[in-house]
Amino acid sequence: QIEKYLAAGFAGIAALGFAGYCISTGQNPSQVFASLSTVDPKQLLEASVIRVEELGTLGYLYFAVVYIVAEMLPTPAVPLTASAGYLFGVTMGTVVVLLSATVAAGGAFVIGRTFLRQWVERFISKSKKFQSIDEAISRKGFQLVLLLRLSPLLPFALSNYLYGMTKVDFWQYLAGTLLGFAPGSLAFVLTGHLGRELSGT
Repeated sequence: QIEKYLAAGFAGIAALGFAGYCISTGQNPSQVFASLSTVDPKQLLEASVIRVEELGTLGYLYFAVVYIVAEMLPTPAVPLTASAGYLFGVTMGTVVVLLSATVAAGGAFVIGRTFLRQWVERFISKSKKFQSIDEAISRKGFQLVLLLRLSPLLPFALSNYLYGMTKVDFWQYLAGTLLGFAPGSLAFVLTGHLGRELSGT
C-alpha cells in the first residue's frame, strides 16, 4: 500500500517540477517535449547549467528537477554532478546532488516495486536458490545497498529499478543510497568547484 502512496507522491513532485520549468522558461508543455525530442542529452545538460545560473535562487529547484530526470533515465549525470560544484559551491552542491539523487533513486525504486516485483515473484517462486538470495537481500538490505553504492556494479539508473524488484526495505534502501552515494558525489562536486576556482569565474 505504501508503494502506491509513494508513487503518487513522486508523480506529484515530477508534475510540479515540470510545471515550474514551463513557467520559468515561458514554454508550454508541447514546446518542452518537442525540444527534448530534438536536443541530444549533452546539449540539454549544457543548456540546463546555463539556465540555472540565470535563475538565481530558483536555480536550486530547477537543477534538482533536471538532475532527478537525468538520474531516472539512462543519461550520464556525472557532468551535472560536477556542475553542481561549479554553480553552488562544495557544500550546497553536495547537498543538492545527494537529495536529488536520493529522490531519483526512490522514484525508480517505487516504479520497479510497483510494476515489476510481481513478475519477479512469479519467477523466483520456481527456484529455491533465487528465493534464498531474495531473502538475504531483504535481511541485509542496508549493508548491501551501501556497499554497492560505494563500489557500483551497474549504472545508477538501472540499479535503482532492479532494487525495486527485490525485497529490500524501501527506507533501508534510501539510507544506503544516501550514505553510499556521498563520497563519489563529493569528489565530483569538488572537481567542479575547483574547475571554477581555476578558471577564475
